[in-house]
Amino acid sequence: MRIYKMNKSAKNFLRIVMIVIALTVTYFCFSYLSGYPIIMWLVIGLFWGAMIVYGFIFLPIYFKSSRYMIGEKEIKKQAGMLFFTKQYIKLESIQYVSSVIFPLSQFTGLNFVTINAFGGRVIFMFLSRNDALEIIECLEDYIKRREQQK
Repeated sequence: MRIYKMNKSAKNFLRIVMIVIALTVTYFCFSYLSGYPIIMWLVIGLFWGAMIVYGFIFLPIYFKSSRYMIGEKEIKKQAGMLFFTKQYIKLESIQYVSSVIFPLSQFTGLNFVTINAFGGRVIFMFLSRNDALEIIECLEDYIKRREQQK
């Protein structure tokens, strides 16, 4: 069984995006809400507080607890932050596999593999580029072998 984990560069990229959003909100609050200091500081505090809690507490927990496993007969996804979910798909039920690999994904970690099966879908998120390509190749080989056996 091969185990894949979320890419740490995606976590860092998401943190940078959250900081940029918080800085943008801070700029606009100083620009447009300076006449209402209580509301301005409340909005700034809420955005920075949410960014800190989500970016430095919840996001690392989510990235650490998420795992994708591909075995001989099934695919498993385990993820969660406060509530943990597990998904299983048998390899025989896979209809097709699609992927999204972004430019500069080796730095951002924004690579996704969607596995569509009878009655369900599993999305592997924030993979390294090599892991995403390896998963796609592995599943394509399995689908081709299954088609040849028919």
